[in-house]
Amino acid sequence: MHGGGAAERVPGVRQRVADAHDLETATGTVKRTLTLDGGSQLGVDPAHDAAWSAGAAGGPLRRVDTKTFTVTASAELPAASVGFVETDPATGNVWVGSGTSVLVYDKDAKPLTTLSGPDGTTDVAFDTGTGRAFVVRQDNGDTGNGGDDLSSPAVYDTRTFEEAAKPAELVGNHSQLGEAAVARGNTYLAGPGGQAVTPGGTSVHVSSPAEGKIVKLDRQMSPKVVQSPTDQSVAPGDEVTFVAAAEGAPEPTVRWQVSPDAGQTWSAIEGATGNS
Repeated sequence: MHGGGAAERVPGVRQRVADAHDLETATGTVKRTLTLDGGSQLGVDPAHDAAWSAGAAGGPLRRVDTKTFTVTASAELPAASVGFVETDPATGNVWVGSGTSVLVYDKDAKPLTTLSGPDGTTDVAFDTGTGRAFVVRQDNGDTGNGGDDLSSPAVYDTRTFEEAAKPAELVGNHSQLGEAAVARGNTYLAGPGGQAVTPGGTSVHVSSPAEGKIVKLDRQMSPKVVQSPTDQSVAPGDEVTFVAAAEGAPEPTVRWQVSPDAGQTWSAIEGATGNS
């Protein structure tokens, strides 16, 4: 989630430009305060008891342990506009939108990778089921300053950091009337723009502040077998279970076949459409 001059509406943690506050959510009482000089962006990671803070124009990136309310790790960001500070709930790595790049750090603020692109990075959402990160890259809309009126949601594997899908083109989506933001789950963030990722990452909804519309993109991924059946030896009459799995978008259909002649011919097993 984003920090800024206004208070963060995050259970237990709030940040104003330079101060982070630990709140009693039932009463709103401030229990502890931690000064974070220059901190205006805040990303909270409840799964790993952490919050990450950064300035709007770079500078210190800090990891705050939300149990002890102390800074446990830090790194120096380059001088560039920071579009987001968000954590991958599966790995605890923090993703920072810095200018036209995404900088990824581990839980100890050690740099892992830099993902560069043509446009400014404004927000990111994670789908833990598929291990994918959906990054909004938004054109500046200024044709006199390199703008081409083309934005895109980029998709990355959160463990290898490789591109997991070819970016789609969003014609007319630019930042002249507001930055695109990312919504979590199937909801949209309040604000001038947003992107919603359906569970499984099969569809992405991207709003365009300049056009006042929402575009649905269905992600296409060729079927891929990710688990093959293993050979097994059993006595005649015994039961045996084979397991296989495939991924793709749309979700692949499964069909099991049996060969009575060592693979020369095959016939479908009626009703066998599951992973085992």
